Amino acid sequence: DVVSYGAAISACEKCSRWAEALCLLLAMETEALQPNDFATGAALAACGRAGRWALARHLLRELEESGLRPNLLMYEALFLASRRARRVSVASGVLGEVRREALAVACHASRRPPGRRTSPLRLLTAAVSRA
Repeated sequence: DVVSYGAAISACEKCSRWAEALCLLLAMETEALQPNDFATGAALAACGRAGRWALARHLLRELEESGLRPNLLMYEALFLASRRARRVSVASGVLGEVRREALAVACHASRRPPGRRTSPLRLLTAAVSRA
């Protein structure tokens, strides 16, 4: 099931086995299981540890195209992968995406009615803790 695959992908990430992590992620789709944030994040982190920035970016783009929003840990994995591979332009682009995400959180906070507003910092902190 999804939880078992996620645990296996996470174990691959911790052992720097990026290829196996990606194979497990693909196997989930073959078995008609929707990878969750944990499984996808672990696969991204495995690619990040190995400096496989192109694979990490591809996974992140696929996630976005499926209608899901990457979390900050996923962006961090891509940032680390691109930094390890000395891809400064990719790393800079990731930072730009994180800034836009933070701006979206701040805009969401400002739309709430007075008295029910949550500070942008609190919303961003909550988003990071969920990631």
